[in-house]
Amino acid sequence: MEKWRLFIGVLLPEPTRAAIGPAQQALREQKLAVRWVRPENWHITLHFLGDIDSAVVPGLSVRLAAELAGLAAPMLRCQALGAFPNQRSPRVLWAGIAGDVDRLGLIQAGAVAAGETVGVAAEKRPYHPHITLGYVRDQASPAERAECGAALDRVTWAGDSERPYPTVALIRSVLSREGAVYTPLWQVDLTPA
Repeated sequence: MEKWRLFIGVLLPEPTRAAIGPAQQALREQKLAVRWVRPENWHITLHFLGDIDSAVVPGLSVRLAAELAGLAAPMLRCQALGAFPNQRSPRVLWAGIAGDVDRLGLIQAGAVAAGETVGVAAEKRPYHPHITLGYVRDQASPAERAECGAALDRVTWAGDSERPYPTVALIRSVLSREGAVYTPLWQVDLTPA
């Protein structure tokens, strides 16, 4: 049985990608110890499934469709840059999500419920919707990590306008030396709010 690395996420509207681009570019210009996420890979993760038997994909897609049935697309906007776990010693640089995060939480709960049918439980940490812009390199020194966090404060970014984020997808991630390649295996557009 072949294992596939899978996650469930919300795909970004094209205007949102265009709005985030300048923020990532401003960070890139600071020559940080960061492995940048390519714009075509930006998304909002709902539930990371990990390595899953590829044979369950059809059933998982059916369950995900059932969990999302009747849910409306959330009205969201990107705003503010931040870091996990914090700006003093970051591992992940991100753009934050605001707007109808309660509705996004319902969609995330549906993704988790679908994931549980293939044995993947919810994370223990609270859900914090975001768009990952880059990963601080594992070998970065404490000073380099601190510089990555400080760089966030030097970027002037107005964020993005609020708009519907309708598309939820089950995505396969294939890791390569050039970075991850994401392939949507199934997707659905939620109804307008």
